[in-house]
Amino acid sequence: MLPARPALPRQPERGEHVRRRRHLPRPDRAHAGRVAHRAPGAGDDLDRRQRGDLRAGPGAPARAGGGVPPVIKVYALLPKRPDITAEAFHEHWATTHREHALRITRLRRYVQAHRLEQDVPGLRTAPYEGIPEVWYDSLESAVGQDDDPDYTEHAQKDEPSFVDMAGIAWVMTDEALLRDDLLLEQDTPVHKLLLLAVRPAGQDPAAFAAAWRAAAEDVVATTGVRRAAVATVLPDAYASGDPAYDGVLELWWPDEAAHADAWAAHGEDVVARLTAVADAERLRAAAVHELRVIWPGPARDAVAAPAAPNFTTHDERLEGN
Repeated sequence: MLPARPALPRQPERGEHVRRRRHLPRPDRAHAGRVAHRAPGAGDDLDRRQRGDLRAGPGAPARAGGGVPPVIKVYALLPKRPDITAEAFHEHWATTHREHALRITRLRRYVQAHRLEQDVPGLRTAPYEGIPEVWYDSLESAVGQDDDPDYTEHAQKDEPSFVDMAGIAWVMTDEALLRDDLLLEQDTPVHKLLLLAVRPAGQDPAAFAAAWRAAAEDVVATTGVRRAAVATVLPDAYASGDPAYDGVLELWWPDEAAHADAWAAHGEDVVARLTAVADAERLRAAAVHELRVIWPGPARDAVAAPAAPNFTTHDERLEGN
C-alpha cells in the first residue's frame, strides 16, 4: 500500500461514510485534507483526526535505515477489507502488492509492517492489519507520485483488492534513528514494536514533538533495545487539521524472546514514561513482522521476495479499541 494524498476540502461529519478517490495535492495548491476515517471498530483512535499537507518540510538530518537520507517518512494505517480474512490480506500485500511497489522508482525505502497476533502488556492494540512505511527523497517526489503511472496503473488500482479504503489514515513524519546496534539488512529477521501516540488535548504540536523525542530517548536508554527510531509529524502537516497520530516510536529486538524479556523487565516503565507525555487513552501498540521490500543494499530487481510468516486470523482484533 502506497499513500496517495486526499484532496477534499471539508471534514465529513462524525460517522459519515465517504469513499472517494485519493489524490496528492500539488505544491502550489491550497492546503487540502480529508478526515482520517475510522477503521471499523477503531472507536476514538482517530476521532476525526486529519492527515496534513505536504508542501513544505524540515531539513534532512540523519534518518533511519542508512544510505542517502530521505526528507520524509510516511506511515499508512491500513484496515483490511471486512469481507476478507487476515490471512488473505497479508498474503496479497506481501506478494501481489509487493511486486507493484517494486515498479515505483521514486521510493527510497518501503517496508511492510505486518501485524502479528500478539498483545503488548499495558497497551491497547492498534486497530490496523498493516502499516506500510515509505520514505521519499523530497516532498516534491511524494507529491508527484499521484501522476506517476508506475503507481497509478498498478499499485493504486490494486489497493481496493485488500484494503478498506474508507478507513485509511496517513502520518507524515520527520524521523530520527536513536540507536543502531542491530545490523539490519533486507532479510534480517527481527521482532519489532510500533508505538503510536496522540498528543494531549490542546497541547502545541512542537511542544509535544520535543517531549515525545525526549521520552523516546529515555526509553531507549533504559530498555536495552537494539535498534530504535522516533518520528514526529511534520509541522506543516497540521495546517489542514490534526493527523491520526502525532508521534511514532519504533523498537527492534533480535527475536521475540528478547522482546518478551525486555518488556517483562521494563514494560511498565516504558508505558509510564510515554503516557507522561502522550494521551494515555490513545497510545496504541502493534507487534509486527517487518518485510523490507525496498531497502538500502542490492538493486531492487536482484532481490527475491522474502518469505512471509504464517499469519493467524485476528478477526476479533478490533474489539475494545
